[in-house]
Amino acid sequence: MKSNILVSIVVPVYNNEKELEECIKSLVKQTYKNIEIILINDGSKDSSYQLMKEYQKKYSNIITHNQENKGASQARNQGIRKATGEYLMFVDADDWIDENTVLELVEILEKKKYDNIRFFGILEPSGKIKNQYDFHGEKERVLEKDEIYQLLITSKTLHNLCFGIYKSSLLKNIESFENNISFAEDYWANLDILTKAESILMLNKTFYHYRENQNSTTKIISKEKIIKNTKEAVFVYSKLFEYIKKWNIDTAENRAEAAFSILDNTRWSIFNIMKDESVKKEEVITLFQHVFDKEVFNYIRKDIPWKELKKVLKKKSLGYKLKNYWNMKIIYKRKYQYLWINKYLFSIKY
Repeated sequence: MKSNILVSIVVPVYNNEKELEECIKSLVKQTYKNIEIILINDGSKDSSYQLMKEYQKKYSNIITHNQENKGASQARNQGIRKATGEYLMFVDADDWIDENTVLELVEILEKKKYDNIRFFGILEPSGKIKNQYDFHGEKERVLEKDEIYQLLITSKTLHNLCFGIYKSSLLKNIESFENNISFAEDYWANLDILTKAESILMLNKTFYHYRENQNSTTKIISKEKIIKNTKEAVFVYSKLFEYIKKWNIDTAENRAEAAFSILDNTRWSIFNIMKDESVKKEEVITLFQHVFDKEVFNYIRKDIPWKELKKVLKKKSLGYKLKNYWNMKIIYKRKYQYLWINKYLFSIKY
């Protein structure tokens, strides 16, 4: 297929020497050839940068950049600055995409230049679909503004930056790309990006292969990492209250949905901290007091009645309610001493 649509693919790289080659091969083997591949080495201490340079010598459409470690968000931002494509995609260095991915997306964009096309990822090696969406039997669906906002508040369907192709103009001056946040940074970026988008197409297709890496940011289990990630998650999800005002949907129902998302997306710390056998009960209580007595939680307790949160919880599956009702009520009521019971009542999984 001949097309004048240039697609830039940005890959932030940090200590990915074991997986990087599979990622790069999936990009250079794309059946659509009008692409530029931008590899940003974010201060790797292994041989990742050498591998990048080797591939740059072989392929004229590969661009490399080496920088001090600044985090994935700033590495992506550097890639955006170097990109010249009308459309842009992100691929993480330990993941890969199907060889027809860009071709199928460009074929759609040749008919209508959507601001963003969304698709899905497959968790490897489990084969599960990540961030699934109910198409009600349809192959694709154009998302209206109201639906975009509700999905950003109530689900994780639109969270991942890598599960889409973006009009490059949407990616300028994104606050999260200037930050060193490493947890929920994709979600923060999409809150801003998709607010600007006028047309979003959701495809019922899986192009992206997302490696379940036990050493990734979300899997490392240490007290320090849990504290850092929890604070970052609270910071990012608290922005929902700003956005529902910006979107002119600041209703009691949406405030409750936003509050629920904050509680829901910080609950992982409860489970993960329990995995550390060296952490004592008193230390857990102190930790949660430090994290969950922040201003945003005080706002939730003051202005969002528990009965409103229960309404949101009722929409969830029975299994979810049985496992998480207890935790959310403990946080809301500040009964942190009961969190230790999780160690005995629940399967400790995130």
